[in-house]
Amino acid sequence: MSEDILNFLNERYPVVLQKIEAVSDGMYRCYGNQGIYYARIGQYRTYEEQLEEVQWTNFLYEQGVGVSPAIASVNGHEVETMLPGMHMYWDQRKLSEEQVRLMNLYRIRIEQDHPVIGW
Repeated sequence: MSEDILNFLNERYPVVLQKIEAVSDGMYRCYGNQGIYYARIGQYRTYEEQLEEVQWTNFLYEQGVGVSPAIASVNGHEVETMLPGMHMYWDQRKLSEEQVRLMNLYRIRIEQDHPVIGW
């Protein structure tokens, strides 16, 4: 499965990745020529809900919050649907495992308060 994900990411995103490893359920750390990326893959929400989540994360990034922006695919999509709901994050400062955990906790907190993100 990891090899399939790695191939898909290299085909669909403007990155060159050599290695991928699972960090948590649905979250993968990807090692590439330009740094470390994180891809989230899952069917935990509809496409629209995942797109709103990515747009919200990008908004937070633009406001100076310590989150990484999503990388659009080569097709210009923030969420790809070839594999179930995928989006990538990249931070040139290389997110630590603790930062990934915090991002996941933040996402869970928002989901508890708001069933649909992007209000």
